[in-house]
Amino acid sequence: NTKSDVLSLGFITPLENAIMLRIDSDSSSDFIEVEIVSNSSILSNFSMLFIDSWLQVGGCLFVSYNLGTQDITIGNKNVRINDGSYHVLRFTRIGANATLQIDDFRPQITEPPGRQLLVFNTQNQIQFGGKWNQHLNKVDRPFIGVMAGLVFNNLRPLDLASESNQLTRV
Repeated sequence: NTKSDVLSLGFITPLENAIMLRIDSDSSSDFIEVEIVSNSSILSNFSMLFIDSWLQVGGCLFVSYNLGTQDITIGNKNVRINDGSYHVLRFTRIGANATLQIDDFRPQITEPPGRQLLVFNTQNQIQFGGKWNQHLNKVDRPFIGVMAGLVFNNLRPLDLASESNQLTRV
């Protein structure tokens, strides 16, 4: 259980639409998901408040998360990350509030209104490179490109996977 989370990741991709990373709870519907979005038809976890302004946007990075109350979305529709260049994302969540920074662009901040839950309960699984769909037995919206330096709450899951750590599955 965490009251705050810190995620950083370097990447290169040509894609306009992919799930880069997803962190799920073992005991609830809590999650954090990093997505590259192309248009409203593929926005899997974003609140309806954002869809109208994103209809023709492609190759932009957004993070959505839910701590048990509602999906909260943060992103920057003015920064395209599917240009084949190396980019770095930094995401910090403290309670329900979050900051997202892409490269050296101005950080985006969200402070959701109303009463919000503050704890990500029982973090259990980190998926990177897409989201596994058990019903279809395939990866939904796979990521194609390079990921490097993934750090989540001081853990380095890519390094653990490359070392064939028993906590990882490839």
